[in-house]
Amino acid sequence: MTFVETNGYISIEAEHYALNKEAAKANGDVSRFEVIHGYGKTVSAVKAFPTTEYFAAGEDAPYLEYHFWVQEGGGYEVELYIQPSNPVTNEGTLLCGIQVNEEEISVVNTLPEGYRVDDENWAIGVLDHIRRHSTGVHCREGLNTLRIFAVSPGFVLEKLVIYPVGKKPADSYLGPTETYFVGKEGKL
Repeated sequence: MTFVETNGYISIEAEHYALNKEAAKANGDVSRFEVIHGYGKTVSAVKAFPTTEYFAAGEDAPYLEYHFWVQEGGGYEVELYIQPSNPVTNEGTLLCGIQVNEEEISVVNTLPEGYRVDDENWAIGVLDHIRRHSTGVHCREGLNTLRIFAVSPGFVLEKLVIYPVGKKPADSYLGPTETYFVGKEGKL
């Protein structure tokens, strides 16, 4: 499952990961991502389980791994299309971890600064039935690996779009269609 940059971007449906890595908690419980078929705007979504747990990225957090190929190395944006979940606390955070290649894991808040359930950002997420969050990353020319870690309860990923900084694909309701990929056995 290696996605190839096409038309200046890479678009990946969340269920088309190369690896779904489970993680064990100290008490022996296992956390994982599960595919929810028919959920979301396009094909499906992936949700972290158990749904009430917080995780530490790089320690006890499950992650999804994606492989992709870019023409040029440099600064890129990873735009996550996520379910418009509300945070489980009043801190206004819905966290996930993002790691490209061997770089450090960056834990990011996918909600805007000052997020409240009764504000404009909340209303837009509800009406659009999606929330988008972009994070800057550095990619090398050729093959790259992206890992998305669960951190907060309620994190549900539907799609990822990767593009060079300053070259965002045209906005559309469903986002860019999925990019060409080579399958696990070299098949499409």
